[in-house]
Amino acid sequence: MKLRKNKQKEKCPVHKTYYSQRHDVSMENQAILEYIKVVNAAVPNAKKVFTEGNCGNFARMLLFAFPQGNIKFYLRDHFVFEYYSLLYDITGEVTNKYPQENLVDIKDIGDINELICSLTPRYKE
Repeated sequence: MKLRKNKQKEKCPVHKTYYSQRHDVSMENQAILEYIKVVNAAVPNAKKVFTEGNCGNFARMLLFAFPQGNIKFYLRDHFVFEYYSLLYDITGEVTNKYPQENLVDIKDIGDINELICSLTPRYKE
């Protein structure tokens, strides 16, 4: 392999970092999956809780833990967490389950807190 001398650093248009600084997505994917595993172990009925009305809250949890990600809204029905083009919910990595053409960036919708609260079911005390 031939190396060019005095090559200027180039920024990756997707990751917005210099190529030499690009994240190891496979390691971070494993970290996200481990986080999901911990939540599933710690929260009773986690899959039921976070797939039946609280998926937005789980997406916010992932965004808090992995701030480089983003939240997407699928067909006004389900929130997923996007991290370098991979999608996650409480069940794990779900990229193939949700086609990109049906996803809306939460930033295009408005206030995420208001939207998630309006869609979260209210439980009787």
